[in-house]
Amino acid sequence: IRLTATMIALDDALIIEEIALQRERNGEGYKYCDEDLKNWSSYLTNKEVVDACLLRGLPCDSSKVTYSEMRDCLANHLSMISNVHRSIGSHWEWERKLNTKKNEEKDYETDVL
Repeated sequence: IRLTATMIALDDALIIEEIALQRERNGEGYKYCDEDLKNWSSYLTNKEVVDACLLRGLPCDSSKVTYSEMRDCLANHLSMISNVHRSIGSHWEWERKLNTKKNEEKDYETDVL
């Protein structure tokens, strides 16, 4: 379960980061909105949408929901996750902070020795 949760969190972070970087490259600024998340999901094939929804536990049975509804669910999921990232910082920010702290500790140990 932990591995699956980590895979989902990393995939979400990568998607959100990719959207933000694309906006920055387009000169639109690094910030993104929910509409960007919906637009992003429209570039996925139906199979990719099903796989992404399946991984996240979102509705993905094509006999019960349409691909458009799956895309909306995926966009809503990413919107919710991006709000969490904005509130507490993204995985990448935490990773950088941890690595910086570890490097500072190594530098300190080297200086002391």
